[in-house]
Amino acid sequence: METITGIIKDILPMETLQGRNGVFNKQTVVVEQHRYDPETGEEWGTRTYAVEFSQQKIDQLKGLAVGRRVDMTIWCDSRSWQPQQGAERWFSTIHGSSVKLHEAQADGSNTVATGAPQPVESDGLPF
Repeated sequence: METITGIIKDILPMETLQGRNGVFNKQTVVVEQHRYDPETGEEWGTRTYAVEFSQQKIDQLKGLAVGRRVDMTIWCDSRSWQPQQGAERWFSTIHGSSVKLHEAQADGSNTVATGAPQPVESDGLPF
C-alpha cells in the first residue's frame, strides 16, 4: 500500500454493479497530486489518480468535497480478460483503502494552498 496526498478534483456518483459474487457498490474519487523538486522547489508536474472505493469503504467519503486536500492509502491490482476472439487484455485499478481529510485552514476556508516549497538559500557549504 502507498499513501498519496492531493487535492480532490471530482467525486463521481456511487455505482451499483452486478459482479460474479452478487451486487456491489463502488465510488470513484479523482485526486490531483502536484510534484516538486525537493531541492529547487520547481514543479515537476502533476499526477491524477482515479481511486475506487468499494462496499463499506464508501462510508469514508462522507464529508469530502472538491477542492479539499486529502491523504489516501491506495493499492493497485490488475486482471486479465480474454475475449472469444483476439488477444488477452489487461486492466488495472487503483483501490482506496482509507482517506484522511486535512483540517480546514484557520480562516475557516475549505481549500489548502498547494504552492511549491521554497528553495533553501545556499550558504556555499557542501553540506
